[in-house]
Amino acid sequence: MVRLLAYTVCCWCQMSGIALPTQSTEPSLDEVSWLQGASPIKKAIALDETQLSDCGGTYEAEDASRIINASVDQRHWGFSGSGFVDLRDSPEGAIEWSVPSCAGGAHILNFRYALKSGNRPLQLLVNGVSRADQLGFPSTGSWKTWQDASHEVNLEAGSNTITLQATGASGAIVDSLRVFPQDEQSPQPVYVLLIDAGSSGSRLRIFMRAEDGHSLEQIAVADEDEESFETEPGLSAFVSDVDGAGPSLAGMLQAAQRYVPEEHQAEASLFVQATAGMRLLPGSQSGGILEAVRNYLAQPAHTPFRFRSAEMISGEREGLFSYMSINSLLGRVGAENEVGILELGGASSQVAFKTSHDIRANEFHYYWDGVRHDLYTSSYMRFGADQILLRSKQALLAASTSEVLEVTHPCFHTGFSEETELQGRIVTFVGSSNSSECSQLMLGLLHTEYECMMEPCAIMGNHMAEHDRDFYAISAFFYTANGLGLLGWNDATIVEPRQIQDSTSHFCALSWDEAQAASFSPPRFVKNYCAIGNYMTHLLHAYGFSADSRKITFSRKIDGHNADWTLGAALYELEQMPLTLEDAAHCNSR
Repeated sequence: MVRLLAYTVCCWCQMSGIALPTQSTEPSLDEVSWLQGASPIKKAIALDETQLSDCGGTYEAEDASRIINASVDQRHWGFSGSGFVDLRDSPEGAIEWSVPSCAGGAHILNFRYALKSGNRPLQLLVNGVSRADQLGFPSTGSWKTWQDASHEVNLEAGSNTITLQATGASGAIVDSLRVFPQDEQSPQPVYVLLIDAGSSGSRLRIFMRAEDGHSLEQIAVADEDEESFETEPGLSAFVSDVDGAGPSLAGMLQAAQRYVPEEHQAEASLFVQATAGMRLLPGSQSGGILEAVRNYLAQPAHTPFRFRSAEMISGEREGLFSYMSINSLLGRVGAENEVGILELGGASSQVAFKTSHDIRANEFHYYWDGVRHDLYTSSYMRFGADQILLRSKQALLAASTSEVLEVTHPCFHTGFSEETELQGRIVTFVGSSNSSECSQLMLGLLHTEYECMMEPCAIMGNHMAEHDRDFYAISAFFYTANGLGLLGWNDATIVEPRQIQDSTSHFCALSWDEAQAASFSPPRFVKNYCAIGNYMTHLLHAYGFSADSRKITFSRKIDGHNADWTLGAALYELEQMPLTLEDAAHCNSR
């Protein structure tokens, strides 16, 4: 079970006269009951069987102990886990789950499934004995509408084998099995919606866990719906129109209603967490925007979901969340092969990793499964992709004649130009396709020439701990490498910094027409690949990676789930601790 230390209370605090929150500051009873018992995704952490209620739990179909004459698929969205088992063309197909550590007795089995039309019964066997020759799986209305088929059985003490067997005809698509004691109320899934309010735009992610608390999975969204779960610009763009910040999220919330069943929407918790774009604003401006978002989402007329909070998170917290997300998705939490993360956003860049070396600065402590962990994490403001492009323009303008209105930009392609408002006037930047000059411009923005006061240093003379693990590069790291043709859209591939440098040099030499023809990306992204490719090369070198390093995997998704920080944030919200503070009487009794 994830345990993140949000704060601690000790008897010394009370003896020192430090004021502690009163009863009125504690969560309400329904909030406490919602937060208690939550657990991380099943793939990430082995469940502590002593904490299970009997043998209850959620078991994904694609992770079953045996899948016979059937296939794992992902074509119909809204499933949990990494897919579902397709029994539609499997008249002899079967799914076999092993359910461990059962105390025995009457239990309910819930099979989550989807079926467009008709009724396709399956045989249910427990430990090889038929318990239902024709368990009904009636139509759910579509292949994207998921419901439960339930049956009561007696389980033996110890391990049990539960099998769904086709009976000579096609079956439904099966997502998961939930097991719970017969005398307990049927567990209801809990949905969590988290809006990543970034600098360039906002994105919505949906997570679901069974109320039994043994899984947390991101709900997969169909490729054709992905654009509906994103919006531009980001919340930070609403400085002069704070009342428009909340409504800018309306389209995503409407799209989410297609993936959260109507009967669960009222209890689905909604969080908004803003990152570097908002961190760049003065407190009065960011506070005003967030307050407007809170006021908008607190009104039931604007969302059917249960709004919880809208806040700005620190760069270090964002780095920790990314670290938690990637390692959870990889199933490496608590393992020796946990990976570090490299994240390149629009306004900031984050790096986080564990190391066997000393951490002399930027050390972040957190608790996982009751054990304290030390993590190096650092966040660099204005070192994200969008901000580095803006800073490059500012540097070129500063080096030119003060009254000039047209400036050559070596990172833009010949035949391309764009206007930008800087220093109160409109400046036109004209491309020259000069890769070497672009490389020097990007290197200069890292200021690696600054004096390093404590070796080793990364950028601007800032100390960075030594690293000795593999890394995952996400966000703009992936998008740029993909745009340069180094990996496919759905790939997770090791890319050497030297490969980035070589591809960037070739791409930068192209004219604007040639660059558009060479890339499958929209022009608004293509125009930046030369600059960001050069920037990434120097940034990775500053982070201590050699030109031929094979320690970095570039990825957009892991097992169909988004490789970003939102899963870590959802785990944090579900696992917030402690829920209440120890009172003076408890301290004095020790």
